[in-house]
Amino acid sequence: MENLPPGVHLVERLDVFPGDLPRPDPAFVFNTSVPTASYSRVAHWATDLLSVRARCEGKERPIFPIFIVGSGQETAVRALAETLPPGVEIWTFSGSQVFGDHARDGTPTTRSAFFLIAR
Repeated sequence: MENLPPGVHLVERLDVFPGDLPRPDPAFVFNTSVPTASYSRVAHWATDLLSVRARCEGKERPIFPIFIVGSGQETAVRALAETLPPGVEIWTFSGSQVFGDHARDGTPTTRSAFFLIAR
């Protein structure tokens, strides 16, 4: 599919390890210390996901990786999940929704990320 909005990726499988999913672009950050602005940005990104999902064929699913900074990350993401529009959710793996980031060579970084998906 062409003309994807910035930050959106397409995947065919969601039953993978977090490290197998696309890495977030540094421009897409949810900051727990400024939740109102962060929720607003996520609402916009969720709309982008739904728009792409409407154009998807077959098994492709749009996914939007987002860096998260600040304290209480798991709690913030659980609260965020309650505000997402129907059809968009937070990807969960082994009960977790926030994952440590790794550089392309596999080296762990100090950042964390979560993933919005459109079903």
